Amino acid sequence: MQVETFKSTKDFLMSIENENTRKTYKKALRCFCKLLKIEDLDSLVENFNKSSKDGDDILKNFFNLMKENNFAPKTIASWSSAVKKFLAFNGIKTNFSPKIKVKTVFEDNIPNDEILKEIMENCELRTKAIMLLLLSGLSVKEILELKIKNFKKNEVPKIVFENGKVILITDDTAKTIEFYIKSRKEFGHEINEDSFLISTTDNRKLSYQTLQYLLNREFKKRVEKIGKRYRLRPTTLRKIFFEKISKTKIPKVYIENILGKRKLNDEEVEEIERVFKEEMNLLKL
Repeated sequence: MQVETFKSTKDFLMSIENENTRKTYKKALRCFCKLLKIEDLDSLVENFNKSSKDGDDILKNFFNLMKENNFAPKTIASWSSAVKKFLAFNGIKTNFSPKIKVKTVFEDNIPNDEILKEIMENCELRTKAIMLLLLSGLSVKEILELKIKNFKKNEVPKIVFENGKVILITDDTAKTIEFYIKSRKEFGHEINEDSFLISTTDNRKLSYQTLQYLLNREFKKRVEKIGKRYRLRPTTLRKIFFEKISKTKIPKVYIENILGKRKLNDEEVEEIERVFKEEMNLLKL
């Protein structure tokens, strides 16, 4: 059924600015008509307005039918809300508040080093750099905000943030970043100290969605998918780092620094760099 052909629906959808939200509401209304065998939404609205009845019964009916047909909890919640808003827009009051408990159960699948190596050996340089930065303890947000000037190619390479946080990286990670920057220059990117370290192909800031897409494109080749998500996620890679570093002699204050709980003074950075050099191989894949 083309629900948008009805005036009541067309006016309702026109009031919604976001295109994706409009698409969701159309799906909800199509399902509403199908499950309740409604052929004319305009007639439905007119009959309710004439009788001055509220829409609780019909909304509850829709809610229960979705549950009986084993719709996903998030879909039930979203589509019930959409129909409630449609009714309200057309002057039909509802006191019923559709509520359903949505359980988010997600189990990380920690891959072994060989699987990670295989993924990185077969992915593009940019994706490899992102994965190695996650495996160095950086968060996704930090990676997206990184500038060229944050990357320091010292004896012990590191990422240094404006707030004083210092994250040491292995020589393999540093080499990958250098190769990636070089490839961008060869591609024609104009790069300076304030350029983003990881960028789009047209030299703009990378979005979270694009980063997620780049990783999922590689993960799907080797990792099981549960629902809409893969068991290997960006946060999984960071967990691997914390698991590896806990088995080294690197001082715990370094982890507190990575988590943003404290800043390191110069003496602590110097000592951590010394230990990091000795323990670096334990952090590599």
